[in-house]
Amino acid sequence: MGARLAKNWTTENNKKVGVWARVNVWHSFDSSAKTTFNSFDGQNPAGFTTKLGGTWGQAGLGVAGKLTRRLSAFATGDYNFAMDNGNGHSISGRVGLRYEF
Repeated sequence: MGARLAKNWTTENNKKVGVWARVNVWHSFDSSAKTTFNSFDGQNPAGFTTKLGGTWGQAGLGVAGKLTRRLSAFATGDYNFAMDNGNGHSISGRVGLRYEF
């Protein structure tokens, strides 16, 4: 479940710009993952198991805008954090350009 608040406008140079903020709550029901690594001939398997379930919160900000008629740029950032018994957190971000042919 989540929400997003956004504002778009056009600058004096007639370029479109948008900013947004979002919050989300994620929940995974009884998720676990198991990965096994083997040698090429299938010998000596080594396995890793992890519990991925739980409830996480996410808060993020972003901005995007037209640089030229065909080129736009964007930047986003998120902070994720455990909301139940876990104590994990992460920070992520993306920056990019988009060119329309």
